[in-house]
Amino acid sequence: MKIIIANLKKNRITKEYVNELSKIKTDNKVIVLPCNDDLNKYSFKNVFVGTQNIIDEDYSYVLLGHKDVRGKETDRMINNKIKKCIEKGIKIILCVDSIDTLKKDLIDINNYSDIIIAYEEDKFIGTSQILTKSKIREFVRKAKKVTLSKSQIIYGGGINEENLSIIKEIKELDGILVGNQSKSVSNLISIINKY
Repeated sequence: MKIIIANLKKNRITKEYVNELSKIKTDNKVIVLPCNDDLNKYSFKNVFVGTQNIIDEDYSYVLLGHKDVRGKETDRMINNKIKKCIEKGIKIILCVDSIDTLKKDLIDINNYSDIIIAYEEDKFIGTSQILTKSKIREFVRKAKKVTLSKSQIIYGGGINEENLSIIKEIKELDGILVGNQSKSVSNLISIINKY
């Protein structure tokens, strides 16, 4: 089973979006991170729902360290949030752009099994380009070493239908983080179905 995470960032969704996505049938785990303003507005079926940078025990997942907040938070602040989430039993989707950032964010962390590592290089976020397969594989190998192979590793940044076949060739990956393409429910569903 692969993980597909839809990061809607600040993009608002509609009831129709929720209804269409709730019809999805897949063997993969789908996690939706709606705009925080939409968190309690809709009820999804067949997908998990998480928050963006808000630790809330009503939700199973939280996205931490995304580029949109990295400039406002230090690695120590993110590290403290990770510790708090682990204490509360909330699973973490941790966005990092390098192994150095990953190591800083995970200082004094021993429980890696509740952390999904999302590898996103800033220059690819919001584009239709992805890193080379060899660079992604190298990151996965190093991240598995850092987390003692207990974290799941996914890739984000530039994911779309056209480059999905390249991502699928990287068997070491546990899934994908879809950003801009998740704004359109039809694009997201197509990506889910093809992955």
